[in-house]
Amino acid sequence: MISEGQIVLLKFPQTDQKEEKLRPALILHEFPEDVTTDLFV
Repeated sequence: MISEGQIVLLKFPQTDQKEEKLRPALILHEFPEDVTTDLFV
């Protein structure tokens, strides 16, 4: 489970939308495990 304060790697698309690059992101708020929504970064 991902919790507050963790740093995770997320795939961000390049401008051409054909390639992705991993970028670090800090988790600011922990959501329940049953939530299956998109992440706001």
